[in-house]
Amino acid sequence: MFTDGGFSQVSEVATETNEIAKNGQIIAVEIDGKSFNEMNDKVIKKDSKVIIKYWNAEKAIAEKARKEEEERLAAEAQKVAEAEAQSQVQQFVATPSQNTYYPNCKAVRQAGAAPIYRGEPGYGSHLDRDGDGVGCE
Repeated sequence: MFTDGGFSQVSEVATETNEIAKNGQIIAVEIDGKSFNEMNDKVIKKDSKVIIKYWNAEKAIAEKARKEEEERLAAEAQKVAEAEAQSQVQQFVATPSQNTYYPNCKAVRQAGAAPIYRGEPGYGSHLDRDGDGVGCE
């Protein structure tokens, strides 16, 4: 605005604010030490010293972005922790104890483990009549 008009002594002064919505808004314009709004004579000489004062919320914007990123990372870490906990629970539930013993096929069926194969927890030759490695068929 002023530099386009040929003013050579234009400077900007930023005033920090935490109000992000104000970022970049002009607070005041001073010409030769006087507020432009209070000047009666709106004719301005080209060699006048012009100071444009505006709001700067860059720090607030950066702080907001940093907090949002921290919140996103915390939420992501929470999801990962929950998934790991769920995985551990599922592994615990899915892994039968190596000390499992079934006295007979009725017990195997009640446990939902029939048919039971050689190498699985709870398998015993007394459950496999024909010796083919599959008990309680």
